[in-house]
Amino acid sequence: MTDNATASDTSHSFDPPMAFGERLTCSVAEASKAVGLSRSKLYELMGEGAVQFVTIGRRRLVSVSSLIRLTGGPQPRPGVPAAGAGR
Repeated sequence: MTDNATASDTSHSFDPPMAFGERLTCSVAEASKAVGLSRSKLYELMGEGAVQFVTIGRRRLVSVSSLIRLTGGPQPRPGVPAAGAGR
């Protein structure tokens, strides 16, 4: 087995990173960064039921779809026309 064969074998197991909006869950730290709120505020919203989450062991995973609903959905980026604009 050569080095080239080893490199090609491992390349098959690499998956490109998933876009944030396509993920089912994220960590509280990732959620905080994504929506621009403090971790404390996110925990408060989770306690109120405004943000859905699941606890697995000691880890809390935040539902990405609940973050999208909380913020009113994805917003168009400046300088990028919205879908369907100009029709």
